[in-house]
Amino acid sequence: MAKKDNGRKGRKVLDLNTKILISIRDELRALNGTVQQHTVILRDHTDRLTAIEHRLGSVEKRVGELANETRKWVGHFDRDYLRLANDFDAMRMRVKRCEEKLSL
Repeated sequence: MAKKDNGRKGRKVLDLNTKILISIRDELRALNGTVQQHTVILRDHTDRLTAIEHRLGSVEKRVGELANETRKWVGHFDRDYLRLANDFDAMRMRVKRCEEKLSL
């Protein structure tokens, strides 16, 4: 009789272990589904960030080109302004000479 009781207890323990393992398996399956969902979301975000990074690279390139063009335009403006100032000074000197000659 002692062997029968041990067998029943062993069977109950086996059933309990099986239930625990099945419960763990189900929980792992649920977590795996959640992980896959998060992986899809992360891939989507990674794709978006990659696209944004590419666009920012293009913007940085254009800003650099614009800065170079602005420097060129500022250089041309400075050069033209100096020429205009020199021409204006020359015109002022001519007017002054004319005034001096007319007053003689």
